[in-house]
Formats: sequence, structure tokens, C-alpha cells
Amino acid sequence: MIRCLLDTHALLWFLESNPHLSEAAKEAISCEENCVFVSIASIWELGIKLNLGKLRLDIEFQQLESELERLNVQVLPVRFHHVEVFSSLQLIHRDPFDRMLICQAITDDLVLISKDKKIFKYPRLNRLW
Repeated sequence: MIRCLLDTHALLWFLESNPHLSEAAKEAISCEENCVFVSIASIWELGIKLNLGKLRLDIEFQQLESELERLNVQVLPVRFHHVEVFSSLQLIHRDPFDRMLICQAITDDLVLISKDKKIFKYPRLNRLW
């Protein structure tokens, strides 16, 4: 059993059955024994991109919460200790949403499912792709 956190693109690709999602990522997300999380920061990022017209979803945004529940994907809130790590995180990755996911994965001992190569540079981070 692994506990994993989905990067925003991994969540989207899983929801859309996109072939860009790696087989290892697909298996980890689909395995019923694993505990799968998506950060509320990713949900916020999706909302912003939808509002700006930079993203389209296959489902209505209002259906996303129930779809995550159906898939047994839990929403991970941003907590004070995540922000504490965020404030001292090495500035390798500049995207604030990705930096928060990195902090949440490190702090909560989660495997971050991401294709993002910049994430490789964080030494205390477990990553799967």
C-alpha cells in the first residue's frame, strides 16, 4: 500500500483517461489498496485556469467533488505545517501550486505522482511516474 498525492496534471489525465499518464501512475491511482489524495491547492488551480479560459474539463467543475468521492480520491487540505515547510522550501520550482504539493508530500510522507522533472531535484521527496 502506498499513500500518494496527485499532481494537477496527473489528476486531469486520470479523469480523462489520457494516454500521457504513465502506466505506473495509472496503476498506483487505480489500486484500491492505495490511499490517493488530491490537494485542495490543485482544485484551486483548476478553478483559476477554468475561470481564465486556459482549461476545459470533460465534466462540470461542480461535479468534480462527487467524481473524486466516487473514485475514492481524498481531498487534502492545506494546513499550517504545510505552509511552514513552504516558507523554507528551496526555490528550485517557482510555481506556487507545485511548491505546495511538494511541501504536502514531504510533510505528510506521500508519494507525489508527477511527470514534472523539476520535482526530481527535491531530495526529501518521493516521486512516482
